[in-house]
Amino acid sequence: MKVTVITVCRNCAATIEATVRSVLAQDYPNLEYVVVDGASTDGTLDIVRKHAARISTLVSEPDRGVYDAMNKGMRLAKGEYLLFMNAGDVFAASDVLSKAAAAASADVLYGDFEYTAGPRRGRVRADVDRGVFNHQCVLYRKSLHATFGEYLDVPGLTAADYLFFMRLRASGRVSFRKLDLVISKVDPNGVSAGLQTFLQVNLTDGLLQRRGRYAVAWRISIHPIYHFLRRLLRGFR
Repeated sequence: MKVTVITVCRNCAATIEATVRSVLAQDYPNLEYVVVDGASTDGTLDIVRKHAARISTLVSEPDRGVYDAMNKGMRLAKGEYLLFMNAGDVFAASDVLSKAAAAASADVLYGDFEYTAGPRRGRVRADVDRGVFNHQCVLYRKSLHATFGEYLDVPGLTAADYLFFMRLRASGRVSFRKLDLVISKVDPNGVSAGLQTFLQVNLTDGLLQRRGRYAVAWRISIHPIYHFLRRLLRGFR
């Protein structure tokens, strides 16, 4: 079974080396590696090119953002299963893909992840039904995109990956399997961090009826940034 790991990057010279080395260190034999660079100008591409002999496909061109780049990578992939390990994130160990692929009895395989900094630093127990996961800890069939479409790429959307996987779960037609395995170490300050993503995730949950409207409103209302913004806005009245 071929697995494609895709790395999306743009101007990530400080972090891309660790990500690339993490992917290339995987001991899984049938691995394809695709790197999609968004026309970096800070030396990121030079770092990636040092490993060109072991990278299956390398593309560097302007894009509209992270989900446009992720869709490009998905289209280029030849693997049966995909995993996105974007710049700044790394595999937890060199045998992660081997262990995950050995358990490939479902359409979507997901495991735990570790935050590398911040108050939640350490292992996070993933639970797709509670919305606790991220794309760096998910290995899934590429063919699902033929049925459910690509990642939604619209300006301002920072939770398209969450939306995609929650649509899969809500469909009732896609099998999921949780692995007792830490798959990735994740930067908590990435593109999908912050209030904007928090609001989009909760809106997704409400639209897919994963939570009632009152539960969604409550989760938004207790977010500390929400209270900060309320106080700030009151100051302008």
